Amino acid sequence: MYEISLVCPVGPKIHLDSFFEHSCFHPRLLTQFPAQGEGSTEIKMGLYTHNNALSFIATGLPIILYGALFGFVKRDPTPLRVALDACVHRGINFSSCIKTLEVTERHSVLFLLALICFTAVLIILDILASILYCCCCRNVRSARYLQKAISGIATIAAFDVVSFIASSLIYYKYDSANSSGVIVTNYAGTNAYIIARYTGLAIVCISVAWVVTIVLGSPLTSTNNMLMKALTMIIGGCVIFFILAIVMGTDAAHWLRHLSDYRHQAKEMGCAMSAAAIIIYVFAFLNASLCNTDSTKKS
Repeated sequence: MYEISLVCPVGPKIHLDSFFEHSCFHPRLLTQFPAQGEGSTEIKMGLYTHNNALSFIATGLPIILYGALFGFVKRDPTPLRVALDACVHRGINFSSCIKTLEVTERHSVLFLLALICFTAVLIILDILASILYCCCCRNVRSARYLQKAISGIATIAAFDVVSFIASSLIYYKYDSANSSGVIVTNYAGTNAYIIARYTGLAIVCISVAWVVTIVLGSPLTSTNNMLMKALTMIIGGCVIFFILAIVMGTDAAHWLRHLSDYRHQAKEMGCAMSAAAIIIYVFAFLNASLCNTDSTKKS
């Protein structure tokens, strides 16, 4: 029977069966040199889990904050239409005219201006962060997460501004409603009114989907499996569709009850708005989940 012994830098020889009891090697030194195979796979899995979780948090957290800040604001294109009728004319001072409006009309105009300014700032920051990341900071991990965060919230903000302004302008052009919004007879005006009312809910649904993505994304994508990433993305898209389509189709917020025969159009616009919100969510998800490697440097 062979006797195997190990020679420590300091001290006598010891037998292998008592190595772990009297080892002269520090455990940290042993873990620094993992064997090829299972050990290295576990380390890669840990790196993938770490990168995916940070990417989802960096992208999703700003979107969630944006939804909490702007998504719950009540949006009504009718007072905005009245304000535009009163103040957007040649020879009228816009800032002075706003002060003479009713409270709801003034708040609608100020909310629209705040939304436009905030989105413009985010788009500029997104362009600068993308240029900085692509040109000189591609190997810096924090720069990558910063670019993902700004790109995600800028995408959601741009979708919010475009959908709300476009629907409000269409409503402004085609509707025949009075200042109280009692009736809208034009088909295009009715659809635009429905979308404008529920754009905030669409942003909230995208934020909820990102909460689900952050919670489920890390465990499901721990092995960097594309199938698990696709499953996470599908779950987030289903959350958006079911919440937004059901709430808009049934008018759970009671925002459309004054419209004549609104239910059929509300269901159609609910499906259309859900599809648009899912596209925006998928774009932000792909930006967060693709190209997550461990080759970047810490900073």
